[in-house]
Amino acid sequence: GANITGADASRNAIQQARANYPDLRFEVWNVLEIPEDFDIIIANCVLRHLVDDIHKGFRVLRKRALKALCILGALDDLLPEDDPPDVIHDFGLDSLGRPHRARIWKR
Repeated sequence: GANITGADASRNAIQQARANYPDLRFEVWNVLEIPEDFDIIIANCVLRHLVDDIHKGFRVLRKRALKALCILGALDDLLPEDDPPDVIHDFGLDSLGRPHRARIWKR
């Protein structure tokens, strides 16, 4: 089986997740300070919240994802151009009309 860890910078979100899913692990973490490696990381609308540290957040996620990284969201104008994803899957448009995509980097 898989070991799954959910993380969020919001203590309230993590408390709710723990209450709803007591058998799973949830941690309050800032994406810039993820303390351990994972085989796969799925980040949903995480980087947009970093404002001034989007590229640093991306690099932390790439470093901590040992096998694959999947970033979900409308981030075409925000991700570093020097490290393109291996796979892009379009999901349609977000509420502001921007392409909502899954981008996957493999190791």
